[in-house]
Amino acid sequence: MSPSVWKLVATIVTLSFLSVLSVGSASAQLCGDADGSGAVTVTDGVQTLRAAASLGSTCTAAACDIDGSGAITVTDGVNVLRKAAGLAITESCPGGSLDAQIQALLGTALPTFGFLTKGGAASLARAAFEQPCDNAGGFLIIDDQTGAVSYDNCEIGGVRLEGFFAGNANGAEFDVTFTDLSTGDFETLAGNFSERAVGEGAVFSGRFAYDSSSFGGFDIGFDELAVSPSSEFFVGGVVEFSVDDGLLENVDTIRLIFNPTTIALVEVDLTGGGVVPFNYDLVSGDLTPITE
Repeated sequence: MSPSVWKLVATIVTLSFLSVLSVGSASAQLCGDADGSGAVTVTDGVQTLRAAASLGSTCTAAACDIDGSGAITVTDGVNVLRKAAGLAITESCPGGSLDAQIQALLGTALPTFGFLTKGGAASLARAAFEQPCDNAGGFLIIDDQTGAVSYDNCEIGGVRLEGFFAGNANGAEFDVTFTDLSTGDFETLAGNFSERAVGEGAVFSGRFAYDSSSFGGFDIGFDELAVSPSSEFFVGGVVEFSVDDGLLENVDTIRLIFNPTTIALVEVDLTGGGVVPFNYDLVSGDLTPITE
């Protein structure tokens, strides 16, 4: 397997092991859902009122600043209670905007590709795949001839792995499920990719399908992603996210179009029709609407 393929292997390993911790931050914030349960209840109203009184609370401004005033107040607490009771309220949570939701998704999902351009990833990948299972009933099998890796009830660092990764000089295919043993939450990462050398760089194409018990799912297709040894970022190609219904409200697909600069163009296709454009700063992670 070529060094650049090993870098993508490291990407998959890194994303999957960290996704239990990181993916929650990318979820579309439900305005008023202080405890992150996925629904607005009286408990959330109490948490908001506690935050307004400067008491210990699970509230964040993204979820509990209902009126978008910049502070969590008693008014926000009352509005959360009204929403829990099914009464109409006006919502302006900072975490509920289209910009914030897309920026959060990109911030979590783009590390899927980040290690393509990082040095030393090959050793990280080998170490991750060769780490033995912690449990006696788990199995990690490496085919010496093909390099394919299979996991069977293999527990490593509090995570159970099931599935396989099979790579070759031109790419790989994989289907691995990671289950957090402490919570039962799971993430599945499946897909394939191909690689070809172009000058001193490389070009990748393929797809990743992501699904989780807490976040939902999205498909990532990438076409002609160009890597240059002289740049930390992609210098060409397209990444497209197809999101599940309800994951991002009114959003169908999100396209990132890379170029030799550090600013990628983002095009958001809305389910009702129309395209909303943004600039995405690859250095800072800031997403800026493009206005005419």
